[in-house]
Amino acid sequence: MSIWSNSLTASSKLWLAEVDAMHVGKKLDLRFFDPGDANGNSWMTLHSPLGTIPTCSWEVWNHDLTVQESSGSGACSGQTTIGSTRQYNNKWILAIVDLPDDPADTCGSDCFWYMDLNLSQPTERTTWRARIIGNPVRLVP
Repeated sequence: MSIWSNSLTASSKLWLAEVDAMHVGKKLDLRFFDPGDANGNSWMTLHSPLGTIPTCSWEVWNHDLTVQESSGSGACSGQTTIGSTRQYNNKWILAIVDLPDDPADTCGSDCFWYMDLNLSQPTERTTWRARIIGNPVRLVP
């Protein structure tokens, strides 16, 4: 999905994916290209449908996914622009979230994962992707 960020969307909630309880124990794979380009301190924070900030493992890659620049794990929240330094300019952030094993921990009244964006004078278009990694569907003849 392509998202245009401008001053009207400086602080917003972006609905990323609906992940039904049938996906318990699988992984949510999130990919963001060129996120958080802004003219000042900016953050993005992932939230589960229950409103919690999950932990995730993440990697930062160059624009064509040929060089991994950094990696880590922890709370799925981060500062994307520090002052005037756009640390993810023209880069990919890949994040993997382990989905809960208990269906009761997966969804509240809805099953949408979302991103809180707090951007200072955002300036351009970004690309975002979400998918589930897990057991494939098998077709039986």
